[in-house]
Amino acid sequence: MAVIALAVSAGGLNAEDGLDIEIPEPENSQVATANNFRLAGRNINGVGYKSQESLYRIEAYYNNFFSKEGFKRVLNTSIGGTKTKRLQFRKENLVVDIVLTPKEDGTEVGIAKYTLPENVKRIEDLPLSLGDSLLALPKKDSKGKDPDSVPRPPESTRLPSINFGAEVYYTYFSKSSVAEVNEFYKREMPLSGWEMAKEIDMNQLSSDYKRITGKEDFGLGKGRYFLGGEVDLAQAASNSYILDFVDGDNIAKITISPNALAKNEGSIVQILLNEKK
Repeated sequence: MAVIALAVSAGGLNAEDGLDIEIPEPENSQVATANNFRLAGRNINGVGYKSQESLYRIEAYYNNFFSKEGFKRVLNTSIGGTKTKRLQFRKENLVVDIVLTPKEDGTEVGIAKYTLPENVKRIEDLPLSLGDSLLALPKKDSKGKDPDSVPRPPESTRLPSINFGAEVYYTYFSKSSVAEVNEFYKREMPLSGWEMAKEIDMNQLSSDYKRITGKEDFGLGKGRYFLGGEVDLAQAASNSYILDFVDGDNIAKITISPNALAKNEGSIVQILLNEKK
């Protein structure tokens, strides 16, 4: 479904926003999708339809509707050189985006409405926010399974694992702090037959690096380039631990870092497992 679900509002389109509009569904259509998420720090509500009408008939229908409602069409363009069209209508701070994708049996229609500050022309001009759905933590485990020989972190949610030959990477978001997860693995891994080969305290390593080089950090700085809010990458790296364990020929490397995407609340845990069959 070619829906740009950009139905964004500054906390919802309500009476205090001053403007709202009921947008009619396309002719000869049925609802196909309804999406709710956040983008650029704003609430997103998008609706997708499947219509039996042609793209040009639907375009004319909405051009006429919004003109009568006092909106100005501010955008009429194809997307990425395809036949999909994006229309945008605006009245003061209220914006409506419509995406039309032609199909053999009609047209897919994506509609969204949102507010923008007066000095912002496009939703794309707003920076992403740390609270956006694109950066949101998963609420349930991804498909797959946990490693048999290594316990999963406490209070955690599993992301998809990645295989590189004999090496498997498991990644988790944990509600527990870096220090708590570090102590958890130092305590639990020996109970599962693993022996610690090395513990790297990145905070100590960072202090030594600064003392020897005279530099302030590892050069990572703050990820401020596309986020509405800063991610202090240097601080996250400095407050991490790396634990190496062995069990015969089997190797487990566990990296525990602050969850910078959640303002360092909780931790991100990656387990690199290489087990000989």
